[in-house]
Amino acid sequence: MKKLVILLAIIPVVAMLKLSNAFASTENGIGAGFQMVGSNPSITIKMRGLSVTPLELQYSYILNHGHEVSMNLYILHTKYFKLHLIDPGILLGKTLSGVDVGQQYDISLGGGIEATIWRRLVIFANARVYLPDPNAASKYIDNQTQQAGESTAGQTSDINQIYDASQKAAYNSVNDIYGKALRNYRLIFGAMWFFW
Repeated sequence: MKKLVILLAIIPVVAMLKLSNAFASTENGIGAGFQMVGSNPSITIKMRGLSVTPLELQYSYILNHGHEVSMNLYILHTKYFKLHLIDPGILLGKTLSGVDVGQQYDISLGGGIEATIWRRLVIFANARVYLPDPNAASKYIDNQTQQAGESTAGQTSDINQIYDASQKAAYNSVNDIYGKALRNYRLIFGAMWFFW
């Protein structure tokens, strides 16, 4: 009976040591650091459990722009090197897309690499694209298309010319919004320390 009690007392201790060992690496845990989003300084926090899921939750406060929350998808992770892609996120605040269509938020997509250079010190490089929210972009495109149609209708009664002018305005609006946003991608460089 005494041996059973000792065994039952040791099992949770060993399990806790194993668990704390797993969380004391850059595979799992919470990290905090500094990054440059283009020319904008940012403080970032990451929470991940790569031994359980390939997903990581990231929060960044980008100075003069606002708050960004993203979900990073790690497609490759080793002890010293990690690669993540797609990484959807939302930026609440002043747009980073370079396009202002009255949006309340930007949608962000990206990917990046990171390397552990010493113990739990990680350096990383990412690229992200910021796109205006689809609702605001759609309203802007509809407005531009309608204005072009009305302007052409005031000059001619030819339905084909009115249609062509509306389509050209819609195409130009899409290019103005998404083309400019895609060309205005942000390179992000930073470093962080993983606690825990």
